[in-house]
Amino acid sequence: MFATIVEFTAVEESGREYNFTGYLLATGEVCVPYETTHDGWFASINDVDACGTDQITGHVITTRHATIHAIASVRGSAQEFGAEAVPESLRHWLVRDSQRKPRRF
Repeated sequence: MFATIVEFTAVEESGREYNFTGYLLATGEVCVPYETTHDGWFASINDVDACGTDQITGHVITTRHATIHAIASVRGSAQEFGAEAVPESLRHWLVRDSQRKPRRF
Protein backbone atom coordinates (compact mmCIF):
# COMPACT_ATOMS: atom_id res chain seq x y z
CA MET A 1 0.00 0.00 0.00
CA PHE A 2 1.23 3.47 -0.87
CA ALA A 3 1.81 5.83 2.10
CA THR A 4 3.17 9.32 2.69
CA ILE A 5 6.12 9.59 5.07
CA VAL A 6 5.56 11.75 8.16
CA GLU A 7 8.44 12.90 10.37
CA PHE A 8 7.44 13.33 14.03
CA THR A 9 9.40 15.28 16.64
CA ALA A 10 9.07 14.32 20.30
CA VAL A 11 10.70 15.33 23.56
CA GLU A 12 11.67 13.19 26.55
CA GLU A 13 11.07 14.31 30.14
CA SER A 14 14.78 15.20 30.29
CA GLY A 15 14.26 17.68 27.44
CA ARG A 16 16.12 15.64 24.83
CA GLU A 17 14.43 15.92 21.46
CA TYR A 18 14.25 13.09 18.91
CA ASN A 19 12.53 12.23 15.64
CA PHE A 20 10.68 9.19 14.40
CA THR A 21 8.93 8.25 11.20
CA GLY A 22 5.32 7.33 10.49
CA TYR A 23 3.42 6.36 7.38
CA LEU A 24 0.21 8.21 6.55
CA LEU A 25 -2.36 6.28 4.52
CA ALA A 26 -4.63 8.08 2.05
CA THR A 27 -7.55 7.24 4.36
CA GLY A 28 -5.92 9.13 7.27
CA GLU A 29 -4.61 6.31 9.47
CA VAL A 30 -0.96 6.34 10.52
CA CYS A 31 1.45 3.44 10.97
CA VAL A 32 4.48 3.93 13.24
CA PRO A 33 7.05 1.15 12.88
CA TYR A 34 8.62 -0.08 16.11
CA GLU A 35 12.00 -1.78 16.35
CA THR A 36 11.22 -4.48 18.91
CA THR A 37 7.45 -5.02 18.54
CA HIS A 38 4.82 -4.96 15.84
CA ASP A 39 3.93 -1.59 14.33
CA GLY A 40 1.64 0.87 16.07
CA TRP A 41 -1.50 2.02 14.26
CA PHE A 42 -3.36 5.24 14.94
CA ALA A 43 -6.70 6.52 13.62
CA SER A 44 -5.24 9.88 12.59
CA ILE A 45 -2.05 11.92 12.63
CA ASN A 46 -3.27 13.71 15.77
CA ASP A 47 -3.71 10.41 17.62
CA VAL A 48 -0.07 9.30 17.31
CA ASP A 49 1.63 8.82 20.70
CA ALA A 50 5.31 9.00 21.54
CA CYS A 51 6.92 6.37 23.78
CA GLY A 52 5.96 6.31 27.44
CA THR A 53 5.65 9.79 28.90
CA ASP A 54 7.39 11.49 25.96
CA GLN A 55 5.42 14.19 24.20
CA ILE A 56 5.06 14.84 20.48
CA THR A 57 5.96 18.45 19.75
CA GLY A 58 5.27 18.47 16.02
CA HIS A 59 5.16 16.65 12.72
CA VAL A 60 5.92 17.32 9.08
CA ILE A 61 4.09 15.60 6.25
CA THR A 62 6.82 15.11 3.68
CA THR A 63 6.59 14.82 -0.08
CA ARG A 64 8.24 11.39 0.12
CA HIS A 65 6.30 8.17 -0.20
CA ALA A 66 6.81 4.52 0.69
CA THR A 67 5.17 1.20 0.05
CA ILE A 68 4.15 -0.62 3.21
CA HIS A 69 2.61 -4.02 3.83
CA ALA A 70 -0.32 -2.55 5.72
CA ILE A 71 -2.58 -5.59 6.00
CA ALA A 72 0.17 -7.82 7.41
CA SER A 73 1.24 -5.00 9.74
CA VAL A 74 -2.31 -4.48 11.06
CA ARG A 75 -2.75 -8.21 11.65
CA GLY A 76 0.58 -8.43 13.50
CA SER A 77 -0.29 -5.44 15.67
CA ALA A 78 -3.64 -6.95 16.59
CA GLN A 79 -1.99 -10.24 17.52
CA GLU A 80 0.48 -8.51 19.81
CA PHE A 81 -1.56 -5.63 21.25
CA GLY A 82 -5.18 -6.75 20.71
CA ALA A 83 -7.77 -5.72 18.12
CA GLU A 84 -8.59 -2.55 20.06
CA ALA A 85 -5.07 -1.27 19.26
CA VAL A 86 -6.02 -1.13 15.58
CA PRO A 87 -8.11 1.81 14.31
CA GLU A 88 -11.71 0.69 13.85
CA SER A 89 -11.56 1.75 10.21
CA LEU A 90 -8.90 -0.94 9.56
CA ARG A 91 -10.31 -3.82 11.62
CA HIS A 92 -11.93 -5.37 8.55
CA TRP A 93 -8.38 -6.49 7.64
CA LEU A 94 -8.36 -8.68 10.75
CA VAL A 95 -10.91 -11.03 9.20
CA ARG A 96 -9.00 -13.68 7.26
CA ASP A 97 -10.12 -14.31 3.68
CA SER A 98 -11.23 -17.82 4.64
CA GLN A 99 -13.60 -16.33 7.27
CA ARG A 100 -15.27 -13.86 4.94
CA LYS A 101 -18.79 -14.57 3.82
CA PRO A 102 -19.13 -15.01 0.08
CA ARG A 103 -20.68 -12.07 -1.69
CA ARG A 104 -23.96 -12.54 -3.46
CA PHE A 105 -24.39 -10.73 -6.74
